[in-house]
Amino acid sequence: MQLLISDPTLCSFNRVNVDDAELLGAPLFASRVLDTAWASRCSEISRSIDRLKLICAQDALTLLRVLFSAPRVQHLIRCSPSLDNPALADFDKLLRSAISHLNQL
Repeated sequence: MQLLISDPTLCSFNRVNVDDAELLGAPLFASRVLDTAWASRCSEISRSIDRLKLICAQDALTLLRVLFSAPRVQHLIRCSPSLDNPALADFDKLLRSAISHLNQL
């Protein structure tokens, strides 16, 4: 059933497929958009690990905790249905390897 919208303000809104819906950067449903968001978080932390090796361990740990993992991941976990997403295991492995590498410095 197609609804006819005549209000010009409502006509200016973009139509979004339900599976692609996001709110404040967090996917609302388990779909390819959620997989893409988790892949982006994994890619981001992977890049940061290589760069954090160049600074002292204390500074690297602080940056990892404050900037690269906690805020964005917490937002994604709180707002998206990420329970059984396979990228969670990948992110966990990357975070563990970063922390273990920082302990060796």
